[in-house]
Amino acid sequence: EISAHGLGGLIIGTYSKNKNYHVIAIDQRKFRKSSYKQPVTRFIKHAEDLKNFIELKGLKEVILIGWSYGGGISMKTAEIAP
Repeated sequence: EISAHGLGGLIIGTYSKNKNYHVIAIDQRKFRKSSYKQPVTRFIKHAEDLKNFIELKGLKEVILIGWSYGGGISMKTAEIAP
């Protein structure tokens, strides 16, 4: 399970409490504790980042969840990397 926070949200507030899953809570670039500080001008960039993260980690079956902006990122990621 990968959890994506909302616009301007804190990553700590978006994690799942389901003990049956390994949860990865991401902090999207340009938000809060992300080391990436350059402006992100396209929504698709966050979805591509999430897709690349999934591939880099070698994850095969992923449940994406998100709140607010993170929900949109999760849906767009599922669209570009079903």
